[in-house]
Amino acid sequence: MPRRQIKEPVRLREKSIKGGRSLYLDIYSDGKREYEFLKMYLIERPKNAIEKEHNQETLAMASAIKAQRVLELHAGKYNLRRKKKGKAEVAPYFEKLSSQRKGTTRSNWIAASKHLDRYHPGLTFAQITPEWVRAFRNHLLHAPIGRFGEPLSKSSSYCYFNRVRAMLKQAYDDGFLSEEVTRKVPATKQPTIHREFLTVEELQKLTQTECAIPLLKKAFLFSAMTGLRWSDIEKLTWSEVRNDREEYYLTFNQKKTDMPEVLPISAQAREILGTQGSPTEKVFENLNYSDWLNTKLQEWVIASGITKKITFHNARHSFATLMLSAGTDIYTVSKMLGHSEIRTTQIYAKLVDEKKREAVNNFPKLKMGDK
Repeated sequence: MPRRQIKEPVRLREKSIKGGRSLYLDIYSDGKREYEFLKMYLIERPKNAIEKEHNQETLAMASAIKAQRVLELHAGKYNLRRKKKGKAEVAPYFEKLSSQRKGTTRSNWIAASKHLDRYHPGLTFAQITPEWVRAFRNHLLHAPIGRFGEPLSKSSSYCYFNRVRAMLKQAYDDGFLSEEVTRKVPATKQPTIHREFLTVEELQKLTQTECAIPLLKKAFLFSAMTGLRWSDIEKLTWSEVRNDREEYYLTFNQKKTDMPEVLPISAQAREILGTQGSPTEKVFENLNYSDWLNTKLQEWVIASGITKKITFHNARHSFATLMLSAGTDIYTVSKMLGHSEIRTTQIYAKLVDEKKREAVNNFPKLKMGDK
């Protein structure tokens, strides 16, 4: 009579990814299954001795972790470890992760954590289930939690929920959650965002309108003339502003991608910066991103007679759209914006196409004579 096969409580499994395989543990305990992704990777079809040795060492380390989990299960410590962490409150953990981000990304994480804390004060990880995550997603989509008691925009809901999902995934990896709850709750569908931009005439109005914060006006117009993101404007130093025989350019590392960039700028863009400061001094010293700053920006826009809802990032949109409208090829615009993929720039090309279609549709009808 054949022996009955004993089911392993912990199995080392592989998941195919681009160029290789990701290793994870399939853990079955107390009638529940969970997965622990080890962040270890095997090279697909190793070509030489070094790659083969890498795979052997990686498998050995993964097997050692598997053996440790088996021991923890038998000792009754594995679930206890997660249950103990599960009693911790979510807010301080979320705050810690938010503090590790920078720029506008950090602001979005902080805003997402505030929405979560208002929705469920004192929330612990033990209280989070897939049902809870679904309810919170619906809250962001439909509850009257906007500044004026209206639901959040679809783009804001998408942004904040994705931050919460990222936090929960990290919490699972750090042992605070006993299951990866986000696997059972898909993210909200990314909305098609209307990218508002300013025309040349509207930018001209802004140059002639006083702003309560002159430094903000200078930074916004500089972004509209160069396409720089807020994160790169904010950290720009005078050592990164160069000139060579009356040709001006910036040399800097993009904050978003950490890639070095050389960006030509116009003489007018350089002129708006004013007198050269010391090399380590920030060009836009004491300009910090905040909701209050965006409010002052909108007040300036309204004062100029423009009715569009404008944030600082719309300056970058304006640069891209106006460059394409002026006939600059999409590849050049993509490089000037620092995009890693040209399809990102194509969003602006669609805006230009829409404006062309609108212009054609507005062409006056002619009264045709009889044939």
